[in-house]
Amino acid sequence: MQRLLEQVEARIDAEGGATRTHYASPSSLRAAPVVQAYHDRLIKKIEERGTMSFPMQDGKSVYGKVTLILSLDALGKVFDIEVADSTSPFLASHSQKLVRDLAPFEPFPSEMARSTDLLVTRLPFNFKND
Repeated sequence: MQRLLEQVEARIDAEGGATRTHYASPSSLRAAPVVQAYHDRLIKKIEERGTMSFPMQDGKSVYGKVTLILSLDALGKVFDIEVADSTSPFLASHSQKLVRDLAPFEPFPSEMARSTDLLVTRLPFNFKND
């Protein structure tokens, strides 16, 4: 994941310079309660939709894991979605579509927007039979 985050940061630096990026990790979220609250609402929205639209292929449920790296701008628009890991191309595509269909997300709260232009977070999906 660190390698992917470094690639995203390098691309942002190459494209525009001074973008203020917040990389959401457990420790960075604990240190920034406003960002943590935003992040929690984001995850809840994605999980709710993911539960309602379980992946189906040829009429059968598809199980497995996907990890996406999601980058959102201050307006809540998807800047980038990268697949960090996936047990199947179908699940990767399904997960990316799920997130894109939910966008745009809510804009950053003003306190967060004052210090952050881009939020980068890891989204693990676990489609399982239980």
